[in-house]
Amino acid sequence: KISGGPDGDVAGNEMLNLYKFYPKTAKLLAITDVSGTIYDPEGLDLEELCKLFHEALPIRNYPPNKLHEEGFLLDLKTKKDESAFAQQTLLLKKTNGRLIEDWLSGNEMNQLYRNNLHQIKVDVFVTGGGRPRTLNESNYNQYLDLEGKPTSKAIVEGANLYLTPEARRALEKLGVLIFKDSSCNKGGVICSSFEVLGSLCLTEEEFLKEKPQFVQEVL
Repeated sequence: KISGGPDGDVAGNEMLNLYKFYPKTAKLLAITDVSGTIYDPEGLDLEELCKLFHEALPIRNYPPNKLHEEGFLLDLKTKKDESAFAQQTLLLKKTNGRLIEDWLSGNEMNQLYRNNLHQIKVDVFVTGGGRPRTLNESNYNQYLDLEGKPTSKAIVEGANLYLTPEARRALEKLGVLIFKDSSCNKGGVICSSFEVLGSLCLTEEEFLKEKPQFVQEVL
């Protein structure tokens, strides 16, 4: 499972690499980004995710007809008015072989959006996006199942500061192997530094002239 969508730098490239190098061995079960959250018990279509990556589109654009039984897609951008004071949010789900439209109230939508990714059981969770302190000392128990066991064996912090130190220590005590952000995304931070430096030192015209050599040196 991955936080961050196919249009994100870290999450998108992770999905691209899963498709390029592990198309027959890796299963990606769940994704959450700013546009919604998705789950497929048999694994999302990696080729379709690559198409979204290349088109810079978020997860709400995943073709729902590709979902397997019990899979669903919560689309935060598609809403309808339930009354003058409330809106409902679209949930597409595969039930008995058919794609069903369901409309969730605000509370139902928030509950699913906040908890889907943390509650799905997998081997590895890659944080490719998300706000700092998403998992912290007061809510890390949301990452546990009903028996108090973590919902993944490992967490790879591709996004900065997704876990607080307190949450990291608590989950490690419960057996989670955590690859820290300072190791996992160092290459991304270094490349970003070069990008910022380039924009500070060069005009757009100068940058375009030097771009081929500049990019090769960064890589």
